[in-house]
Amino acid sequence: MRLDPTDRRHSIWFFFAGFAELLLGRTETAIKLLQQSLERNPGYGAAQLFLMAALSLIGRGAEAAETAASFRKQYPDYRTTTFEQLWLSRSGCATYRAQIHPLFERIRTLGVAN
Repeated sequence: MRLDPTDRRHSIWFFFAGFAELLLGRTETAIKLLQQSLERNPGYGAAQLFLMAALSLIGRGAEAAETAASFRKQYPDYRTTTFEQLWLSRSGCATYRAQIHPLFERIRTLGVAN
């Protein structure tokens, strides 16, 4: 099976693969997948948020800040807490929450509005 490289809808597959890799601690792989998601759909806010967190985690602060600035420009009224509550509501599992909480801390430190 081949994915049409021009089909924006496939960005969601790259996003969830990148998100899963990020939770598993495979940050470099997560970054590549999240970037592929954004190549197909540059306005995909969730991919931008988790990409900035991933970049920040591995010390690529300038790229993380650039991604955060791009996100804020696209979504100036967005509140991180709304997104965080959406993702926290997906599971009450303590392991999941321990994995995702630091990502939102990174996003907040990059200045994305609460």
